[in-house]
Amino acid sequence: MVLLGNILLGITALLLLVFTFETFGKSAPGGDAGVGWAWAIIIYYLATFVCLSLVAAIIGAQGGFAWVAASGSGVRFMWVAGGLLTALLGSMFVAFREGPMLAWLGSFLPATIHLLLIIGFGMLLNGGTAYRLPLLLAAGIGAVPCGLILLASLKTRAESYIAVAKSMGQPDQNDLRMIGEIERHDASKNISNLLIFTDYNKEKWVREPALAKIKSRPDWQQQLAEGLRQRWAPEVFTFLAGNEVDDKSLFAEPLHAGIRMQAELIREKIGEAYQEHHLYEGQFMWETERVLKTLERFGDNGQDYRPEMQLLREAFDAPCKTRKPNFGCLRYLDKWLKKH
Repeated sequence: MVLLGNILLGITALLLLVFTFETFGKSAPGGDAGVGWAWAIIIYYLATFVCLSLVAAIIGAQGGFAWVAASGSGVRFMWVAGGLLTALLGSMFVAFREGPMLAWLGSFLPATIHLLLIIGFGMLLNGGTAYRLPLLLAAGIGAVPCGLILLASLKTRAESYIAVAKSMGQPDQNDLRMIGEIERHDASKNISNLLIFTDYNKEKWVREPALAKIKSRPDWQQQLAEGLRQRWAPEVFTFLAGNEVDDKSLFAEPLHAGIRMQAELIREKIGEAYQEHHLYEGQFMWETERVLKTLERFGDNGQDYRPEMQLLREAFDAPCKTRKPNFGCLRYLDKWLKKH
């Protein structure tokens, strides 16, 4: 039986050697090759699990797991099986690059866990005395990615519960925080800080108190029109993109200044960047989308906003001290310019 166990450990070691070079040490390919890569990992883990389970059965038949603290053989079996499964499952999660938090471990952690299992079982099978440490290390290391995956799953489930709560008309903690900010804000001093809460994607229990406080000022429309000429023009576009006003004609001329201001702010931001992480592909999507949605709602006032929109598009060509990404918002700007 010991000879059979050593043969099985040899097969496991050979599998580990092959897959360390062919799979664990390489990035996951795309397309059809990725499917074959995934199946190769599954087959490898099934083969490894079968081999090590048989070795564990041989060791257990010889009383090799008597050191496992348990009240009976059944409980001892559960501890041993649980440790082996934890080690292999943790290794497999990493091998599959389950999320960015595990991807960086993919080149060495699976091989480390499997090597520890082979060493620990080999010592137990052949009468070694230091068998506990490798097996406990393998189970402990494997438990880390298992725990990370569990936390990610719980986070996803919690977000789902929050979404359900919102759909049932119950504000979450972030909504309550925003409602508190709205209640504490003094609209008689300014309304610029309230405009972000009026965005069309905000929940009604956030938007409605913000709108009520803004409209508590008799001159709220004049304030918005003037804001288009100020550096808080993006916040005004946030309001105009999703909310009605009493007098659209009041905004016909100021919108020209608002688009020019938005262009200038983008030009400044790009010009200030000096490291690659200062700019990213999805940047300015919010600002661009709010300008475009505002023009959809106010574009029938007889004004020609194409010159200002061309300035907005040219702002993305501003000189920059670092490499600029392909800003995703440009395709929407180009589409608008082509249409108009």
